[in-house]
Amino acid sequence: MKNVKPFFATPVFYFDVNMTDQMQLELIKDIYSWKDEDNGIERSNNSSLGWHSSVTLFQREERSFKALTAHFLKAINSCTLEVTANKFTLENYRFLYEGWVNINYKGGYNAPHDHPGYLWSAVYYAKIPENKSGSKKSGVLEFLDPRTNIVAMAPEIAESSPFFRPKISVIPKENQLIVFPSYLRHWVFPNEEDEERISIAFNVKYIKDE
Repeated sequence: MKNVKPFFATPVFYFDVNMTDQMQLELIKDIYSWKDEDNGIERSNNSSLGWHSSVTLFQREERSFKALTAHFLKAINSCTLEVTANKFTLENYRFLYEGWVNINYKGGYNAPHDHPGYLWSAVYYAKIPENKSGSKKSGVLEFLDPRTNIVAMAPEIAESSPFFRPKISVIPKENQLIVFPSYLRHWVFPNEEDEERISIAFNVKYIKDE
């Protein structure tokens, strides 16, 4: 009898965020208001090709941000319970988190990176421009295999098997939340559209209550 076990599997979760059109418009308005008051920072982004807010998303008082962050934390708990088969006692822990907004202008991208020091990372897609350029890679999120030298070990199999694939590309959708372990390296292809692309990202870990 044959039985396959997913050893060293990396879980990636997809959520559809059912935000109303009115709340979506309010969110975009609040993002641009934040941008007007915040010079932003540079991390994996290129600051000349976009804007990366300070990492204070969870401290913002705007209604749209509060509603979204509450949804984020609920999603994180569900991911944790999923991967631990409901054996993790949420009541004994509190969150430590940071969150921010990314606006990528035309040509803007995020270089390969991970998020050390956290358990889960995630990205929510607030605004994705219509694909008028015809590019199949514009704004695509790509995950890089965290295992060492996997392609060199099995280059022929890697092309046809998800178990040996060195990278996986994801075409994001508006109002979609993607959650993944913080150790998983990833990057974002340049935005090739004239319109700005907006995402909201965050990192979370649990701290045990004393």
